[in-house]
Amino acid sequence: MAEARRKLLLTGCRTGMTTILGGYQFVNGHTIVRADNSQIDGVCRYLGRTYKAFEEGTAELAHYQRLDKEATTTNGKCNAEASPKPRDSVAIPSSVQPQGTGTAAVSSDDGSRATGATSGSEGTVPNRDGHQDSGNDRSSRSKSEISKAIAALDPSNDEHWTSNGRPRVDAVANAVGIPNLTRRDIDAVAEDVRRPE
Repeated sequence: MAEARRKLLLTGCRTGMTTILGGYQFVNGHTIVRADNSQIDGVCRYLGRTYKAFEEGTAELAHYQRLDKEATTTNGKCNAEASPKPRDSVAIPSSVQPQGTGTAAVSSDDGSRATGATSGSEGTVPNRDGHQDSGNDRSSRSKSEISKAIAALDPSNDEHWTSNGRPRVDAVANAVGIPNLTRRDIDAVAEDVRRPE
C-alpha cells in the first residue's frame, strides 16, 4: 500500500513544544505522520483526540487555534483550566509505526535513570509493588506504554540509546510521560532490547 504523509501541529498548552507524544517526535510544535493510506486517518484522529495535534490547514486546527486565543491569559501564557480538553483516546493498529523528525532535549547522563532521579535513600519506598494508590503505578498499561515507546525509538538517533546499545531511560521516560521512570522499569519490560543495527 502507498504511504501517506501529513503534517500535524500541536495546539493548546503544547503549542510550539519539542517533545515526544504518543511515540511521535514533535519539534517546535509539529510532526510529520507517515502511515499507509488505510491507517493515516485513524492515526491523525488519535493524535488529535489525545494530544490536540491537528493536520495543517484543516478546519479542526483552525477551531482549536481560535479556542487557544480565547483561553490565553493577558500575559500570553496558556490557561490550562480554560483550554479545551482532549477527548478519549482510540487505539492505533500495531502495524502503524511513528516516524518523527528532529531531536529532543536529552541530558548527557549515561541513561541509567531518568533525568533528575536520585538513588534511593532511607525513607524511600521499598523495591516492591507498594500500595495501589502509592503513585508508583507500573501496571500492565504502563508496561504496554513503555514497550511501545521503546519500539518507537529511532535506531539512528544517538540520543535514544546508551553507548552499550540499551534504550536511554530519559528518552523512554519522555515518550511515556513518566518522569520517575527507572532502568528497572524498562528492564522489566524489555531487558534484552538492544539498538538495532
